[in-house]
Amino acid sequence: MRKEPLLQKVKIQEDIESDKGFLASDGDGDGPVTLLLLFTTFTALCGTFSYGTAAGFTSPAQSGIMEGLNLSLAEFSFFGSVLTLGGLVGAAMSGRLADVFGRRGALWVSNSFCMAGWLMIAFSQVAWSLDIGRLFLGVAAGLSCYVIPVYIVEIAPKQVRGAFSAVNAVVMCSSVSITFIVGSVMSWQKLALISTVPCVLEFFGLFFIPESPRWLCKNGRVKESEAALQRLRGNSTDVTKEASEIKIYMDNLQEFKEDGFFELFKPRYFRTVTVAIG
Repeated sequence: MRKEPLLQKVKIQEDIESDKGFLASDGDGDGPVTLLLLFTTFTALCGTFSYGTAAGFTSPAQSGIMEGLNLSLAEFSFFGSVLTLGGLVGAAMSGRLADVFGRRGALWVSNSFCMAGWLMIAFSQVAWSLDIGRLFLGVAAGLSCYVIPVYIVEIAPKQVRGAFSAVNAVVMCSSVSITFIVGSVMSWQKLALISTVPCVLEFFGLFFIPESPRWLCKNGRVKESEAALQRLRGNSTDVTKEASEIKIYMDNLQEFKEDGFFELFKPRYFRTVTVAIG
């Protein structure tokens, strides 16, 4: 009888954690928190901050936009809701983009949509350009909601992986509050322009951060994976064991195929999916 996909993943993890010779050496393979790791995480979190600014933008900007562009309440409400529509589009293509173009490639796409969206909003003179800009921000948000947490988890050492992941949520919530506070003391055009600052920081940071070692290994680029891991952990760190563990996991992962999206609708996953949605 064919094994369930989730059970197969558990079996793969058990194989990795079992004693297989080269994994029996001292230490647990965790690397140090280097400056490059912090810089890489900061660059990725700039995308998360941008998502928060987009979510918090409409509240302080409502009166200014409605008066300045002579929008009705219905038109402004549509402008606010377009972010969600764009998020659906971005989320739908986020996994495929991240798998085909890599985590950095997906971050480039997200950053481009985000920058274009804020600039369109900042210089808008009519409602339709506002809506398109907001739609672009939604696409960027949908992409970043998937790609950034995955990227952070894949580059972080095991002992700080949970903490780094938690920071992602804290940054998003904080950026919503900061946007509301800043937007209450300036015009909506200036707020939109200031909101491009995280995009600009992310844009320049993307030139210097490495690709995810796990994604490189998954695509058969083992040497590049080891080089990226060495950069993240520092030149003085022996990454042989961690690189071997990544390769073992990715090799085993190729042995089975996911059943796909509709697997979630099977009765055995009902409680799990309900908790996740909640």
